[in-house]
Amino acid sequence: MVTIQSLIARARRRALPALVAVMLVACGGGHDDFPEAYTATLIGAQQVPPVASIASGVGLVTVDVDRRGLLASAVINGAAGTSVHVHSGAAGVNGPVTIPLAQDPSGVWIARATLSGEQYAALRNGNFYLDVHTAANPNGELRGQLQLQIPNDQQAQAIFQFRNLVPLIEQQRQQIDDILFGDTEPRSGIGIGIGLGF
Repeated sequence: MVTIQSLIARARRRALPALVAVMLVACGGGHDDFPEAYTATLIGAQQVPPVASIASGVGLVTVDVDRRGLLASAVINGAAGTSVHVHSGAAGVNGPVTIPLAQDPSGVWIARATLSGEQYAALRNGNFYLDVHTAANPNGELRGQLQLQIPNDQQAQAIFQFRNLVPLIEQQRQQIDDILFGDTEPRSGIGIGIGLGF
């Protein structure tokens, strides 16, 4: 099984096309079509105030930078969420709901949204978090600050196992491929999906 680390090493070897793309953008040619990924580990200890919970989860947000189009997904284990939201707020600070997620029939929570320039800047600065509400903890049981990073192997497996059931998650997987490989890989399954056994 190929790991994220080996995929990153492979992507580095193919960095020249991405470097050329960056140079084109800097010179005014082409456009920035590489998406961004933000990942959160959802645990009770991140709540404000902290919550003792045996549940956990993983959240993934991908953004089409050109259009500021956001795709969000969250997978929860050990608790039945009543609602899941993306909130604006720094770590350790409670903030308002920015984007509500809806539960897919598969059990995954998902959302699509378009970010304003201010919201995108807040996300890039680490001021967005995912919050999972439950009947036992209606103010929030699990929380995770969204960090600009691709999911690690465990996080990717938790989310991408639903790619055949949830088209939004397949789109996120393809965006992760684009981050790792740019446009040097075909969309026929080569990339992180194959690397993770999906």
